[in-house]
Amino acid sequence: MRVFVYTICKDEVDMIPWFLRHYETFAERIIVYDEQSKDGTREILMRHPKVEIREWTGRGLDDEMFTHFVNTVPAEAAGHADWVMWSDVDELLYNPNISHVLKNANEDMILARGYALISGEKGMYVNHQLYHCVRTGYQQPNYDKYICWRPQIKVAHTIGRHTYQPDWPRCEGMKGMIPKLKLFHCHHVWGVEHTKRINARNMDRAVNKKFAWNYSSAHNKPEQVGTEAWVRHLIDNNLLYDVVE
Repeated sequence: MRVFVYTICKDEVDMIPWFLRHYETFAERIIVYDEQSKDGTREILMRHPKVEIREWTGRGLDDEMFTHFVNTVPAEAAGHADWVMWSDVDELLYNPNISHVLKNANEDMILARGYALISGEKGMYVNHQLYHCVRTGYQQPNYDKYICWRPQIKVAHTIGRHTYQPDWPRCEGMKGMIPKLKLFHCHHVWGVEHTKRINARNMDRAVNKKFAWNYSSAHNKPEQVGTEAWVRHLIDNNLLYDVVE
């Protein structure tokens, strides 16, 4: 199966090695739109044989520009790839035999079941996959997401791209879920302080703050998915479990 993976990043030196180490196992090409990273991310990308670096001309988290790119750019892979994936840099689409899953899929656009990957401790692991080092997490329905589709079909995502808006995304083909295909969200992977730092960074970089309300420190309650209080609640109440099996 020929798979092209797309993402956008800026200063992701902590996450980009995990991202590349995962997607290189089955992707033929990894196209990365880089927003002038200065922290070493660009150098890591330049050394990877499967990576094509493209310049991201926007500045900050521009949801409208991003959604336009997701809806239009992967069509370039039609005739060259069987599947395209547009993943955030902190998202890992997982199945132990993902090439087999895609080869046998009848769908044209696949919904992956979403999980928050969470650990309370940060560690350095060389030549391992992140989900082999941090296996604990929590299934979160609004983390379900369509990031994988056939490039020859026309798709239309809306801002946010998650399934809390049931009519989206729209596509010309058949949509469906493959239950064993998981999407690990690594936004919270190193626990409460990591979540707090990433949320603050994303809020600061958001071009249109109305699309970034979930990153705001004003929304920090245990019932509010994605907040530091939510992560603390899961850890303190022993609600995390092995999500990789």
